[in-house]
Amino acid sequence: MRPFDRPCARIALAAITLVLAARALPGAEPPRPRFPGADTSLAVNRSDGRIAVLHGGTLEVLPDLAAAPTLALAVPGKDARVLEFRGNQVLYLTHEVRGLPSVHVVIAANGRERVAWPNEGFADFFPGEGGRLTLDGKGVYAVLTLAPTMRDFFGLVDAYPLGAVVVASYRFSGEKLATRVSQDFDAAFALTPDDFVATVKGGGALRYRAPGGKLWQHQGTCGDWRIVDVDPAAATMLTLDARGTLVALGLERDEVCWQADATSWGGRTPADARLLRDGRAIALGIGAERWLAVWDARLRTAANVLPMLEQQSLSALASFWRAHADSLVGFAEVGGREGTTVLMRGPDGWYSVALR
Repeated sequence: MRPFDRPCARIALAAITLVLAARALPGAEPPRPRFPGADTSLAVNRSDGRIAVLHGGTLEVLPDLAAAPTLALAVPGKDARVLEFRGNQVLYLTHEVRGLPSVHVVIAANGRERVAWPNEGFADFFPGEGGRLTLDGKGVYAVLTLAPTMRDFFGLVDAYPLGAVVVASYRFSGEKLATRVSQDFDAAFALTPDDFVATVKGGGALRYRAPGGKLWQHQGTCGDWRIVDVDPAAATMLTLDARGTLVALGLERDEVCWQADATSWGGRTPADARLLRDGRAIALGIGAERWLAVWDARLRTAANVLPMLEQQSLSALASFWRAHADSLVGFAEVGGREGTTVLMRGPDGWYSVALR
């Protein structure tokens, strides 16, 4: 368990000031991207900090920012990009392979391919474009809307109404396929092939684990909710309700850890957010002007990030986020010896920035 880690309470013990790792001296050249290339994509393994980077058709796996790659692998197809790094598996998307317009590929961090789709063993709709790795990396899952063609493939009885939501998972070990169906599900996020959290239509969330079933359900208000992040190490999931309020829920039981509404961000509402290791959260807003801010639930304060980037000779990076950021896909925490180190995608690659 990391310092300060306990369900719903990874709270920093002192006020935190947001600064950059290296202050640029007057007249000095601005920092260069740690992973250059406008088409470079990457994903960070949240459990151990390993980094998967894909650029120029080569996939590399690095133990950390300072280490040499432990894997360098040429990937097939065109315009390939990394999507996720979970457990010991990397998921990437490539195009124009074997006559297929797009292919999702899961490989182990040592380069051994685990599964690719579409293939003959899967249906056209599963895992599909929305297929993702479970958080433990032991399988893939997808959230689907029940249609007649799915009944035979999943072995579903007619009692399940068409239009219901199907949370389907495929476990690599034993090639086990499992489904859970409900008219109440809205969206879901799988921790393992048998354990997931889901938002509920009309507001709220629940956790389901096989074989026992539903562990808890939180009744929410303010319209439909959206899951924006889940961190099993902190036993916390982060949701966003229809009014733009961030609600942090405990994973182990029906418990609200903290909430941050529009007043927390100076009257603005976030569009996306992520949990940070030190108990804070970072949120992105895309209203009249895009903004990025770090929220400290203990101090009930938010620190704006983009103006501080400009103060540290990273104006191009700040301008890129103001003009193009629609989600936090271009943001990843990698840790560090001091403070919180993150990677942020800019116009010419990914930059290493420290949030302290």
